Amino acid sequence: MPSTRHPTPPPSVSPVELRVRATVEGCALLSARLRAMPGLEVLSESAPRPDSDRLVRVYLRARLTSPPPTQAAGDGDSEVPTPAALAGALGDAATEITAAAERLAAALAAVTAAEQLHHNRGEVDR
Repeated sequence: MPSTRHPTPPPSVSPVELRVRATVEGCALLSARLRAMPGLEVLSESAPRPDSDRLVRVYLRARLTSPPPTQAAGDGDSEVPTPAALAGALGDAATEITAAAERLAAALAAVTAAEQLHHNRGEVDR
């Protein structure tokens, strides 16, 4: 039976663990986007774990498999972001997604409360 193990990364490319806190759909979307990123390999993904209200946590282990694409600087030179800078940007994006998921959960709770209030008023009017 062929081995399904991933090759051991060089010492300078250690895997990192990412925690995603969002709705189930938000976690799935971020996971799909990370898996589609060139130069990034998602090694493992946990099942969604309840976090709070309608949010869940998902843990991903990932590593860089190749240098990230370069971005041209103003004078024609290219600059390659460091792994720490990429991890920071990824963390910032995850934080933004988490905040958006929390706003969505709050909005859904408000809609549910409004629907319940409307339903209760309907029962009183009868």
